[in-house]
Amino acid sequence: MGCREVARDAETVRLQLLRQDARLTLVLSPYGTVMGLEAWVTAPKLSASQRGFLEDLAERAAEQSLNRPKLRQCWAEVKAGEVRRVLGGGGEHYGVACLRRVTGGLNHWGLRVYFDH
Repeated sequence: MGCREVARDAETVRLQLLRQDARLTLVLSPYGTVMGLEAWVTAPKLSASQRGFLEDLAERAAEQSLNRPKLRQCWAEVKAGEVRRVLGGGGEHYGVACLRRVTGGLNHWGLRVYFDH
């Protein structure tokens, strides 16, 4: 799967993933290391392949197996403009959250993974 850089600044790098029609933002530390990522797909309803892509990305980025049914439930229940944590959030330096937003009548389904390596 290829990608192209869409934008870059001191804190983020935005990528458009090809063949998956997904946008990915890498959040950088002041030293240039990746501290987290956010991925978005646009669809009326999250398809199985889009959900699988986001689930695989979450597991690879978090470097651990995640409860996939819990992730699926999170996307099924998350409301527009809401962020729901699936892992972390109690002061840990890592976490996984599912996201959803609606702009211009389009549904955007997202994933946020943050970590401190």
